[in-house]
Amino acid sequence: MRILTQRLRDGSIRIIEAPSPVLDAGLVRVQTLFSAVSPGTEGGKVITGRKSLLGKARAKPDQVRQTLEMVKSLGLGPTVRKVRSKLEGAEPLGYSLCGRVLETGSGVQGIRPGDLVACAGGGYANHATEAVVPVNLVAPIPEGVDPAAAAFTTLGAIALQGVRTARPGMGETAVVIGLGILGQLACQLLRASGCSVLGLDISREAVERSLSSGSADRAAVIGEDGIDSIAGRFTRGRGADMVLICAGTSGNEPVELAGRLSRKKGRVVVVGAVGMDLPREDYYRKELGFTVSCSYGPGRYDPDYEEHGIDYPLPYVRWTEGRNMEAVLDSIASGALRPLELVTHRLAFEDSPAAYEMIAKGDRSYCGILLEYPERFEGKTPDVILGPAAAVPVSGRIGLSVIGAGSFAQSFLLPELSALEGVVPRLIATGGGLTAADVGKRLGFHLEEKFYPFAAVLHPVKKLGVFDRDRRMGNRVD
Repeated sequence: MRILTQRLRDGSIRIIEAPSPVLDAGLVRVQTLFSAVSPGTEGGKVITGRKSLLGKARAKPDQVRQTLEMVKSLGLGPTVRKVRSKLEGAEPLGYSLCGRVLETGSGVQGIRPGDLVACAGGGYANHATEAVVPVNLVAPIPEGVDPAAAAFTTLGAIALQGVRTARPGMGETAVVIGLGILGQLACQLLRASGCSVLGLDISREAVERSLSSGSADRAAVIGEDGIDSIAGRFTRGRGADMVLICAGTSGNEPVELAGRLSRKKGRVVVVGAVGMDLPREDYYRKELGFTVSCSYGPGRYDPDYEEHGIDYPLPYVRWTEGRNMEAVLDSIASGALRPLELVTHRLAFEDSPAAYEMIAKGDRSYCGILLEYPERFEGKTPDVILGPAAAVPVSGRIGLSVIGAGSFAQSFLLPELSALEGVVPRLIATGGGLTAADVGKRLGFHLEEKFYPFAAVLHPVKKLGVFDRDRRMGNRVD
């Protein structure tokens, strides 16, 4: 498969060739047709990645604290090696796609090969020609829904969870601060819930897009005179019943503005990543409710739900991640949610690095960014990708093959083993195709950049399969 990656050291974006991921029980293998870029989350990663080491530390203080704790337990030298290994590694980008099911693992019900599905999840629904996704993060696409629109399902579910958290009621007034793709989708969902919506953003382009697409009833530019009076007239002088903050900034301005525009006992919901130092005066005197919406719904960050396929009982948790995705797809089918009206850039997957260059440069012309993949599929990428290096003789030397390339192995074991005199790196077998390809390249398990001849995916139930195939091909594996 081909997968879009970012190197943490310098934020560089590349498409690389890697073995296909393992299909295990409870997983679904999907050929990607379209994927949607999340300018906030993914753009933030790229911008942070391009900062200096000091800049990265300032942007990620929590990780600095973790590193200092690691120094206490491991010592300075091992910590430096672990951090350096992390910075040199490649990580996948993307978490929202639409594709066609190729095969399903045991235990998967209601999804069959050939079905069109929307997929979610960082580390699963990547920008890649192929994805393997846990069943609870896969939603069948209703008949008649454009697959390109379905690629925005995960982003729509994030907006929907924010709207649900705000508890909108028919006839209420809502203010949405931040009119990027999440804010625009939130506006459409609020209007579909019977609310009157005022959209606010610092970008005039975003404001005009909100009005032209019909996402908001009224929109205005933050920073221009009269925002408070515009909001006052819009709410008949009562203040907003609810304010959704969909902006992305480290500053505290959005929560301050939300406090000013809310009515007494109004609701403020944070959907984006913003500063949250609440100004006491407005929030105390108005007794405002303040909630942070967690991604795309209940189940997020729960390994039992996301990885092990254990669903929450519907009578007690009506709207999980998966059921929010279904609701978004139903809203697209009914026309209440119209993500394609927000697409400003549509790129071929091979040109996808250009989208991140645009985001990193601060170009504000984008909103919805859609990546399109080739429709023709020639079959699953083989578990072992062979290139010219397969013929490298190892006579008189030790051929090194490795099963498992986790964090400890990457940081401490493999660099030492691959550097030993008389050792020839041969094969890495892991559960993740990207890990196999990336680690294999960095530690000398290849000869030419375009080949990853000794990268493989480890099948837990057939651990010797990789080695048996390699022997049948006439290659020595020690």
